[in-house]
Amino acid sequence: MRAAARAKKNSGSALFDATQTKVLTVGDQQLVKTAAWYDNEMSYTAQLVRTLEYFAKIAK
Repeated sequence: MRAAARAKKNSGSALFDATQTKVLTVGDQQLVKTAAWYDNEMSYTAQLVRTLEYFAKIAK
């Protein structure tokens, strides 16, 4: 399944795509490039629901 398709089913803020990770050597240092897929509206909504559930739990 492609990362974009998995991102639609994910309720987290973003879906890390390990297949897009690259390690580049620049001089004597290494640079790690990663990618994550996200849906702005779904990510916001999922975080809002988590926050509301948390506050409802501690308000009891």
